[in-house]
Amino acid sequence: MEGEGHAWNAVKLHGSWYLIDATWDAGSSDQVAFKKKYSTSYLFTPPDQFAISHFPDVAKWQLLERPLSRAEFFRRPVLRPEFFANGLELRSPDQSQVSVGSAIDLSLGNPRKVFLLADFAPKHGGAKVDCKGDKHTTVHCDFPAAGTYDVKLYANAEQYGSYAYVGSVEVNARP
Repeated sequence: MEGEGHAWNAVKLHGSWYLIDATWDAGSSDQVAFKKKYSTSYLFTPPDQFAISHFPDVAKWQLLERPLSRAEFFRRPVLRPEFFANGLELRSPDQSQVSVGSAIDLSLGNPRKVFLLADFAPKHGGAKVDCKGDKHTTVHCDFPAAGTYDVKLYANAEQYGSYAYVGSVEVNARP
């Protein structure tokens, strides 16, 4: 959302172009150190999914039939490759930032019936609060006061165990 600089690669294999991000597949950094955690989430990711989190300086490297404008890119919800790998579809909201009264309802397509959890916290720090929902297609979050909140969504094929972070929406609550 902050538009930080980052590099990734386009590779041509057997006459076709593919997008990869070896950096994001290597792990992540907290405020103290880099933590190795190898994955293939950004290896040959379909261009429409890669464009959720990557915006190249040159439009042709989006590898999309109709490239996104910068404004379109920044308005899209923040969804990770794991969101799509779980077969999920965010039906609403359809933007990365939304304004609501005192609550928000997220609606998802979920043909595989993966289990969902969600929580929110004030954007600039504070306690996390769990959202409610039906565990598969809806999430409802009630905000305690006016402010900006990050609503985070998690998914897992099993009801119990570790849930992976799969996406987020920034909400401006104005009760």
